[in-house]
Amino acid sequence: MRIVVRTFDAGSLSAEIAGGDRALSLQEDSEGEEEFAAETSVAAFCGQVKSAMQVLLDEHGASGYEERWRYPFPEHAYAELAALLRARRTHKRQP
Repeated sequence: MRIVVRTFDAGSLSAEIAGGDRALSLQEDSEGEEEFAAETSVAAFCGQVKSAMQVLLDEHGASGYEERWRYPFPEHAYAELAALLRARRTHKRQP
């Protein structure tokens, strides 16, 4: 699977997910067929990534994640993302 993320401006982005042969291809990103594409806000995308990471952690734990994917769970990146999202929520609540 390959995920291509492009930003439009400071607040929005597009994400494309490709699988199969295209995921391992040297083709330009605009070539071939996409399996999924969406446009969303950066905040919503980051929230979804954090939620997906939390599900993986809840289901497998850090050691189970590493055993299954042969790569350590990105705990530091997860913590940074969670902190940024918390800070954004706090900033939005302030008058």
